[in-house]
Amino acid sequence: MDIIRDSETAAGFKEHGTPGDMGPNDAAGDWPTKNWHSNSWGKGEELYDKFFEQHLVKNNGCYRGCPIACGRIAGVKAGKFQTPAHEGSEYESLSAFTAFVLNEDIEAAIHSTYLG
Repeated sequence: MDIIRDSETAAGFKEHGTPGDMGPNDAAGDWPTKNWHSNSWGKGEELYDKFFEQHLVKNNGCYRGCPIACGRIAGVKAGKFQTPAHEGSEYESLSAFTAFVLNEDIEAAIHSTYLG
């Protein structure tokens, strides 16, 4: 547990969670884009930055003592897609509601993860 908890990977997950991989995967050509007809979109970093700066409420471990704590609590405070703070805005769900369908509205994606 100590090795995992003290690893560089765990530190990245603690700060950015799984959504932190949106930008790097997009840049590397490994982001499910346009229903898997493409592998990058060039918008992963921009979308993640907006998510991190404006909509990340807090980091969250999946259980007490989790050595990685990659879970996120996110919400949208106001606007068309106002959404209460909730778990579920992770790499897979945010990618499905952005790159997969070429949607640039991160607030709509966060709201969609809440509905799911």
